[in-house]
Amino acid sequence: MTDPDASLVLKGVELGDEFRTLVPQPWTCRQTSDGRWWCGDPEQDISCFFRHEVAFSDGPPTRALDNARQCLDDVRQFLEQHGTVGEIIEWPTISGAILHAITDDVEESGPYRAARWYVAEGFSCGGSLYRLTLTVPLARWDDPMVPRLIEQFATQAEAGPGTMAAIGENLGMRDVRVDHGIVVSLPATWRVSRDEDQVYANGPEGFPRFVATVGYVDDEAVVDAMAEAGPISRKSLPKMGARGASAFARSLAGSTVTRPVDRAQYGGILTTEVDDPAALFPDATGRVSAWYYVIPTGTRCPVAGFVLEVPFDACDRPDMIQAKAMIAREVGQLRLEFDEV
Repeated sequence: MTDPDASLVLKGVELGDEFRTLVPQPWTCRQTSDGRWWCGDPEQDISCFFRHEVAFSDGPPTRALDNARQCLDDVRQFLEQHGTVGEIIEWPTISGAILHAITDDVEESGPYRAARWYVAEGFSCGGSLYRLTLTVPLARWDDPMVPRLIEQFATQAEAGPGTMAAIGENLGMRDVRVDHGIVVSLPATWRVSRDEDQVYANGPEGFPRFVATVGYVDDEAVVDAMAEAGPISRKSLPKMGARGASAFARSLAGSTVTRPVDRAQYGGILTTEVDDPAALFPDATGRVSAWYYVIPTGTRCPVAGFVLEVPFDACDRPDMIQAKAMIAREVGQLRLEFDEV
């Protein structure tokens, strides 16, 4: 048997223009007749299949996360009908969720067990489903290499397909979970990633650059300003948030408030231009705008911060002007995922 440690020396491979992934060094890859990509060991004993499907909806745009939910509900129904070894596990991602399950099947070569991951992303005009399936002959399921392969491909599922080849402008917008149930929408063609508590996004050309994060403010001046609007209620949130955002503006260093504070559904929005872009982007080479959405919740309220950098030589381009206007609009339409609760 192959040494499990040696077999998990990984190499990067690109499967057409669809996937960028890591597989064990001895494995080979090819595309199958049904359009999937196959990667496996030289004996074609243990292998992994990759497939990425994008479906466009015919109706009017809907909430992107709802489309991801529909995708996963269909997958869950299939798995429940098929039968699984153990429970079906689901966890959220930036723009959707992942389902993981293990199934038993039989082929001409004999019985095998499959670890399956389904990565759904929602868009306002459709959905994306990335399938990753690790197949192992049942007789080899207890091979010490298998848990390491499962761990490796679970990481691959979290990372997604690795390219944007199948994502087009016709998919509209994607919902992005920032933190604490806060959701904002960005163009489907923007690449999105998370690093700890911050969400990053880049346009198709690598710019504009976008960063979103959530912090907390318990500054006495901000809290007192909101308290002047009376007790917290759903109806009072815009007034309280606007007062809090105005007080918060006075605490910002290196920023110039470019417009009055806007009232919004869950609070107030402060818009600024940043005099020192490097304070937010250490490698900034462009104009930086920022929006701070203050959400009253008591003595310690969340502030969702959104930052957009546009290169100086592209600031006057119509698409960059539109990008800035789009961010302002989408920040204003921010919603809370737990709103119904």
